[in-house]
Amino acid sequence: MGITMKKTILIAMASLLLGLSACSVEKSTTEKTVNQATNTNSMTIDAKIKTYLQENDDTTEKYQVSDVKLTKGKQTYFVNVESEMLCGTGGCPLLIIVKNSDNTFAIINDFSPIQDITISDEVKNNWKVLNVLIGDGGSSEMQRYIYDKKSKMYQLVNVQ
Repeated sequence: MGITMKKTILIAMASLLLGLSACSVEKSTTEKTVNQATNTNSMTIDAKIKTYLQENDDTTEKYQVSDVKLTKGKQTYFVNVESEMLCGTGGCPLLIIVKNSDNTFAIINDFSPIQDITISDEVKNNWKVLNVLIGDGGSSEMQRYIYDKKSKMYQLVNVQ
């Protein structure tokens, strides 16, 4: 292969890498750190997440927040924590956070580690049923969770 051909390939590879890094920058705008609060509500949710991270001795403070509809009348969020300390071969923690009527936020569940979560169309106790793929690196298992009004959190349902 001639020198001109090698230069052309290197330039093409560099352009591809620059293009990919530009794409990842766009995607990372959905990620937050505790210091990137954008409004009063996100500052409160950021404070709740920061407390969770501190309680787990994590200093990464990277996460993604998704607004999800789990029940009528309450704002609910999935928070995917991205952390070298808390993530492993089985996945990363996923928090379910609810906005209370007094505009505070509460963590109602901490699924850790999780590989995937799907929201079922099925509703029990006025909340949607969750199917959570839990893994430990060696094996994975789909588990079904139903919201329990008494404990105010999702509980594992024994499937037989």
